[in-house]
Amino acid sequence: MTSEEFLNHQHQTFRYAMSSLLSDCNRRFLRAADLLEVRGKGIEALEQSMMKGGTDLAPLLPAWEVLCTRYREELLSLQQDIFVEGDEQFIKPWTEFLYWHLFPVLRRNNKFVRNILRAVGLLPCHSTADAEQALVAELTEMTLPTCRPDYYESDMDT
Repeated sequence: MTSEEFLNHQHQTFRYAMSSLLSDCNRRFLRAADLLEVRGKGIEALEQSMMKGGTDLAPLLPAWEVLCTRYREELLSLQQDIFVEGDEQFIKPWTEFLYWHLFPVLRRNNKFVRNILRAVGLLPCHSTADAEQALVAELTEMTLPTCRPDYYESDMDT
């Protein structure tokens, strides 16, 4: 697999991966609201978005591009393993990085959870552009996890 092919694969996985992360963040926010017994139109809107879907993910694309670039520059090795056939040797580590290493860390970050919901318009804010920039800044500045985080019981139903 060439670096261009891997870049193309990353772009193809944007919608599914970010939908998954958005859904996880939405569930986390709703669980917190339920714990605090917070009700209202904002919470109802979040619940409705979980049921009907269709949220525009375009505001999350700049953050996704930062993430993809950092992964390729810092963690990806395109050195072919002569004992492994096909592209799975590149795709599997990328998928594991997203779902097992990075997303659990991001779900625990309260600020990230709020900003992802603000960026796509599910939480009110003064500027969705500022929320988008906050996501980009977080993904630019954070240390990328290279192992699975310890799981808290609350992570299991996210």
